Amino acid sequence: MSIESDRQLLSMMSSRRGVGRPNFNEVTSMLRAQVPPVRDFSLAAVSDNQREALKRSLASLKAHVSQPEKPNPAESAGLTAWYLYATVVPGFVEQTRRADMTGNLPFFRFCYDFTRGMMHVLNDVISAHGEIEGDTTDDKAKQYYAEMDAMSGTNLAEERFARGKTRAQAGSNLLREDPSGFSLVDSSVMQLRRLGVMEDPCQAKAYVIAGAELIKDLYKPVYDIAKDLD
Repeated sequence: MSIESDRQLLSMMSSRRGVGRPNFNEVTSMLRAQVPPVRDFSLAAVSDNQREALKRSLASLKAHVSQPEKPNPAESAGLTAWYLYATVVPGFVEQTRRADMTGNLPFFRFCYDFTRGMMHVLNDVISAHGEIEGDTTDDKAKQYYAEMDAMSGTNLAEERFARGKTRAQAGSNLLREDPSGFSLVDSSVMQLRRLGVMEDPCQAKAYVIAGAELIKDLYKPVYDIAKDLD
């Protein structure tokens, strides 16, 4: 899993739970008001007009994260997920933080849950990619889940870690079968759709799915450039 932005959101978990689940009217209104402009703005950043700038950014990131000594058929999938994690997620985390600080509760609920959906998909790809390379973040993940227990008053760290490990291993199998990561991204979004309720019942499923679907829409145009890098 990817830790830093997850940890920043984790620090707001108690605030998110404290403001409860949005009602139907709020969800409908926020989806209508927020998702189209967010989607348009995000897709514009990966459009053909931005291709050369995107190519340079991906090449720079590849130079930092690539491990030539560990050939990985899914290298471009991992690069795509890391790029989206580094360039898209932090802005939403910051908007979530500001909404929390200013007491804009509808926007805070939306931003928090929407960001969770984005992270769900990206962490699935990044974790699966790490499993293939043999690069795991077990110690950091265990620490993260321990912090989650401390903030939520639960005792589920070991269970959550085991679930995450199982998901990463299953994801790595899917990534080996389809190194583009398209199948894994589709599966990750579908997993959210199949859930009756979110693991955290305060979260609005529609917001989480909207965030996951944004990543799905952004993934292909970024991957199409990442796969052609030298």
